Amino acid sequence: MTKSMIKTKLLFLALFSFFNFQTHALFIIVNKKNNITTMSTKSIKKIYLGKMTRWGNNEPTVIADYVSSHKLREKFSAQYLGKTAFKVYKIWIRHSLSGRTSPPHYFRDERDIVDYVSSNVGAIGYVKNKHKNSSEIKYIIID
Repeated sequence: MTKSMIKTKLLFLALFSFFNFQTHALFIIVNKKNNITTMSTKSIKKIYLGKMTRWGNNEPTVIADYVSSHKLREKFSAQYLGKTAFKVYKIWIRHSLSGRTSPPHYFRDERDIVDYVSSNVGAIGYVKNKHKNSSEIKYIIID
């Protein structure tokens, strides 16, 4: 195998890995008026499991999530919460029955999540794609 062929294969693998990563990334979004710019995965987990119900400014957290049949919900649950979507669902059933906190608002598609987060100051959600025309949301940096 020549050096040229090796370089070509390495370039192809690097590009494939980059685009494969990009297509599998999830972006955490909040309302533009929220003063949060960075979050830890631990904080995201606390919010989505109902353990953190207020932002630092005492504004209530309002969770936007996908319906149980949506592929991104399972991916998010595994990646950020370390649980299956079904286990997260069971946690929220317990929270709802105890009255400790309000359950997430569920949506069928990404555009609905973006619209909901855009119109609710305390809202948090996640999307697969960046939305350039959504001036009322911001993308959170995960640290």
